[in-house]
Amino acid sequence: MRRKKSFAALSLILGCTLALAAPAGAAASDVDSSAVSAEAAASNDSENPLNGKTLDEITEAAKKEGDIESVGMPDEWANWGNAWKAIKDKYGINHTDADMSSAEELQMFQTEGENGTKDIGDVGQAFGQQAIDQDLAQGYKTSYWDSVPDWAKGEDGKWMMAYTGATAFLTNTDQVKEAPKSWADVEKGDYKVAIGDINGGTAQAAVIASAYAFGAEIGQKTIIGPMKLGAQWCDKTGFSVALSVGFDF
Repeated sequence: MRRKKSFAALSLILGCTLALAAPAGAAASDVDSSAVSAEAAASNDSENPLNGKTLDEITEAAKKEGDIESVGMPDEWANWGNAWKAIKDKYGINHTDADMSSAEELQMFQTEGENGTKDIGDVGQAFGQQAIDQDLAQGYKTSYWDSVPDWAKGEDGKWMMAYTGATAFLTNTDQVKEAPKSWADVEKGDYKVAIGDINGGTAQAAVIASAYAFGAEIGQKTIIGPMKLGAQWCDKTGFSVALSVGFDF
């Protein structure tokens, strides 16, 4: 698919991001402004032409465009706000975002095809292979590619983990004297618990995390494992929530 901007890479960064050629996932002031990795330079081919350009060249093209249009990357999510601010402060590039789910993003990129209107999107890891299978990601290896561990990137540069999440307990201290520090503490609590919309990725991750905490293994047991705790949550759930379980990115 043709990218809207001359500098847009739509390289799949999981955890995740269909990412910009100029570095959206890190503070702009922290980026090497002149070099690409040796591995990236060796990947200069017709399929991934951006790999043959230096970051300086890509940055100049981005500055001429003057703006970044993203989807699913609002300021309040995964510290993107500070990343956009850093890019604005250093390069003078403005940013706008349309918040979408991962599925909505991939559907938009597929529907728009050669007439794409966005530069970059952030999707969950579960959607990574789908994006690649649908040819929605353009390979690009950043200037810090060699420092990224192998488990967190694809050989073709079409995906890279930008960040991960950890289970977080958000506690209403007006109702809970001692904030829980483990799933065992949550199980013993007598307060109301919310884990969010079970159709949402973060809520599903919270349920799976509880399964691991109580000894489940990958596979069917991952779903069955938390049912004991889930039954108690059903009795605790209500509008006056004392504890919310989610993911902190």
